[in-house]
Amino acid sequence: FPHQNPGVLFSLSPTGAYTILYNFSEADGENPTTMIMTPSGILVGGTFNGGPTNPSYCPQGCGVVFSFNPTNAQYTVLNTYDGSAGTGSPYIGSVAANGTIYGNDSNLFSITLSGNYQILAIGNFYYSGSNPASGPLLAPDGTIYGTYTQVIDGGGTLYSYSPSNPGVLNVVCSFYTSGAGVIPYAQPILAPNGDLIGTTLFAGTQHYQVSGAIYDCTP
Repeated sequence: FPHQNPGVLFSLSPTGAYTILYNFSEADGENPTTMIMTPSGILVGGTFNGGPTNPSYCPQGCGVVFSFNPTNAQYTVLNTYDGSAGTGSPYIGSVAANGTIYGNDSNLFSITLSGNYQILAIGNFYYSGSNPASGPLLAPDGTIYGTYTQVIDGGGTLYSYSPSNPGVLNVVCSFYTSGAGVIPYAQPILAPNGDLIGTTLFAGTQHYQVSGAIYDCTP
């Protein structure tokens, strides 16, 4: 729970040696979500809570984007959330060859190691979806794919984003409460045939009835 067990960043060697690299805290971000490594060897991740608090929106903090340098144990907060914009709890998913990092905090965004945060497209509960549970996937052709767990007429969406069409999220697959799976919960993987394979938190004929499904989405 926040403030009681804010989480740690750790390493695990092939021989099983477990080392705590950093202890998260309320001020710097707590309850880490997802993390990637940049080409320069810097770790970048998000936290579900922590950071600046706002009693009106997130008294436990709305999360941060952070970087961690394993060489010198330097922890840096790259972006914070106060809840006023309706976003927070960021999930980091991919990094480009040039070091640009991609994540989702209900909006699809990019960020750099210098903290340059840019919204690429705004999530919409009434169409593209909201409340991600994983970071976006950057495909080799530059297309970005990601999932949302909620949308007004169903149990989540899988979207695509093209840099050539800025500001627009395209829904390529929808998850319905009466279908085979709802609430996509992990970053999808790109199959050799171009399909997106992933998992959902629930399945069955009714919402929250049966745990788990594997889906195949053709963009």
